[in-house]
Amino acid sequence: MTGDLRKSVLKLASAVVIPLVFGSCFSASGPSTGVAGGNPAAPPGPPAEVPASLRIPKDLGIDLGKVQAAEPSTSESVALKMPLKNAIPPDGEFADDVDGTSDFVQLQIDALSGLLDPYNQLIIPVGTNIHTFQGVSVVQGEGQAEFVEIKIDFSDFDFDGVSGPEGCPGHTAGLPLCMRIYADGKRQIAAVFTQFPTETNPGAGRLMGLNITNAVFLFPKDSFLGINYDLHDESVGKSTEFLVRENPDDLSGKDLRFHMALDQVGEEANSLKTVNFNLVGEEGRFAPQAVARWKEDGDLWSGRSHTNAPGSELSELDNQCVNLLTGDGVNRSECVDAGVDVGDVPFAALPDETTLFLPKDFPETPPF
Repeated sequence: MTGDLRKSVLKLASAVVIPLVFGSCFSASGPSTGVAGGNPAAPPGPPAEVPASLRIPKDLGIDLGKVQAAEPSTSESVALKMPLKNAIPPDGEFADDVDGTSDFVQLQIDALSGLLDPYNQLIIPVGTNIHTFQGVSVVQGEGQAEFVEIKIDFSDFDFDGVSGPEGCPGHTAGLPLCMRIYADGKRQIAAVFTQFPTETNPGAGRLMGLNITNAVFLFPKDSFLGINYDLHDESVGKSTEFLVRENPDDLSGKDLRFHMALDQVGEEANSLKTVNFNLVGEEGRFAPQAVARWKEDGDLWSGRSHTNAPGSELSELDNQCVNLLTGDGVNRSECVDAGVDVGDVPFAALPDETTLFLPKDFPETPPF
């Protein structure tokens, strides 16, 4: 896949995704899903320390940088901190495939980084007597700033409609921590945090919402958006997944469904990273899928990609193993031996009404 073809792929992706993603007006909202994702369950740790205040996170991506790589002209590895796409020679046979996948994922991470900004502005007090909270956020609308009144109810509720209420204490000083968030009197985000989200640590949790639009990030009107994440212990790893689907009761004609999963196992310097995305848009005319895996202290990248979009220039990769020092393909067995092969990783499943919805246990208007 040549550099020009890669640019064409990114241009096509931008032409489809950016009009859906970047918007003009604010209509607050949040995320989540019933889809499990991320790292395998770890042994239970010590009870979480109760923080002085809470802060809903806004940046839930993972770093796609290459911590260590080797100079092609030498046999010694040198410490480098650069985007994965810059760690591979541009003239390599599969360099554009590595770059293209990295670029697409980074585009989504950058867009999603501002998604929760209206809620991240709020500093939420912690206490057994804090059962509700309200504040005002400033967001950039069409040509001018707008003030949005945010109300949060911390009482227990049934998040996924499966096993009843989540067992939240109903205040901000205990876990799990439930939130039902309203913006200007309209329900926007349902969330359950299993680790406290603070200024210095985003914690872990599940969020879901409807009509999630603001000046930074826009999906078609009345889209459902979900986020599942666990970023509380970087020494073990990180995981985040984002899901989107249009509300079938208010279709835009884009027929957008999107699922991107990011996973990091182990400490940053020697972590195993996996990115996986599946997107259908423009009534099925644009449907890229890709999964890629590499180790931050290794020199091999494994990837698989596919699209059923007519005329797409996206490469069809079948568990291709690539040497990051040269950008050329090598025998798949090398990636298998290095533990980065993606052969057993299915493409991320597209969300539907069973995985992405607004909880029934979410009143239309604030209870206070």
